[in-house]
Amino acid sequence: MATNTTGRRFPLICANPRFIFLLIVAFMHLTSAYAQVTHLYTVAGQDGVFGGGNSQLNSPAGIFVDAHHNIYIADGGNNRVVKWPKDSFTCVTVAGDPAGTAGSTPDRLNVPQSVYVDTAGYIYISDAGNNRVQKWAPGAHSGVTVAGSSIGTAGVADSLLSSPHGIWLDTAGAIYVADQLNNRVQKWMPGALSGVTVAGSAAGSGGLGGDQLSGPAGISIDMAGNVYIADAGNNRVQKWAPGATQGLTVAGDSAGNTSIFNNRLSFPRAVFLDTAGALYVADGGANRVQKWPAGARQGTTVAGNHYAVIGLADSLLNLPQGVFIVDSFFYVCDYGNHRIVCNQRRKGTARGIDALSDLVMTSVSPNPSHGRFAIVIDAATGGEASLSVCDLTGRVVSTIHTAVYQGSNLIDCSALGLSPAVYIYELRLNGAAGRGRVVID
Repeated sequence: MATNTTGRRFPLICANPRFIFLLIVAFMHLTSAYAQVTHLYTVAGQDGVFGGGNSQLNSPAGIFVDAHHNIYIADGGNNRVVKWPKDSFTCVTVAGDPAGTAGSTPDRLNVPQSVYVDTAGYIYISDAGNNRVQKWAPGAHSGVTVAGSSIGTAGVADSLLSSPHGIWLDTAGAIYVADQLNNRVQKWMPGALSGVTVAGSAAGSGGLGGDQLSGPAGISIDMAGNVYIADAGNNRVQKWAPGATQGLTVAGDSAGNTSIFNNRLSFPRAVFLDTAGALYVADGGANRVQKWPAGARQGTTVAGNHYAVIGLADSLLNLPQGVFIVDSFFYVCDYGNHRIVCNQRRKGTARGIDALSDLVMTSVSPNPSHGRFAIVIDAATGGEASLSVCDLTGRVVSTIHTAVYQGSNLIDCSALGLSPAVYIYELRLNGAAGRGRVVID
């Protein structure tokens, strides 16, 4: 015991060896998963700005990335699926109405939540508001219903769905659907008129039992046919083997408890299995992405903040809804920030950082800004640089010519007087050219 200045006695807990030991263990528990928090680069959409233009997204809910790093996005708030080509600043609508009008006709979508693209280029979409899965052929102007009701009827019968979310295709072309409001995962064979329940209750009853699910969101399937399910309402990821009657918890707490600790999840929205068997979980309620190696009892925060902080900064997320991995790149569907982010810098990224060549790098600082910003150039050789600033239609609004020297250079653009908007800059130096993005708010 110790005595303070008022004469009151209190326990001297700091001198207690057991307390110190527990404090150290707790600190290690907290920090062990936080060492790999990653800087993120915006590769689609505008940071925190929603809209229906070809450079904007509105509450993107799911993503698929092909081998060429083209990004397909279920742009839920715009009732469309868009394709964002690699190194592009704009997208093209590949399913739904480009103007964003919702509907239940074959050429419309209603709040799509997930997208999958097969090797032939066919696009599969969980059309959640219409309680169906649509298949769009490459270049098609309308889709065909391949699961659920073509007219949007919801229900628990084997032939119906209710707010389908995550979808995945196996090697045989069977479609797996996270039938969210029916608390189950359905498997639909090609051409089938009804599905078979492969996880959860066929009757649609949700729960915490090993044989139950609660609001399943995203799914992923390995080569052995095991289904990994983001069991959102139960704050866990479940693995269901082919033919199993119960699932096994492989991430989060099997009892459904939630917290921001690295052995728990909070309303996970999507899951992706990499080639090494590690699970990447879009932990929506904790505003982070967690990586759980095969057999691990806890995860590691690889994107977002480990204290569940929401934000628009390069290291923060806002209700992540999807995650997808190609090679060493992982992409995150940053729902609340209306953007797609990536863990690695790519040429032509929407973030406004671009490699002109191996010898020149550019960046914008600050970005966004209120109009006072500079283009920073790191050059291995000097020369005459030409900087053009364009609006999103491609119209040049300002041009600067300046000498650039070896090393770090700064082009002050504060005198350009740009109005609040998003601009594209193009810098030419020594025969190389590159672009980046400037945001004036």
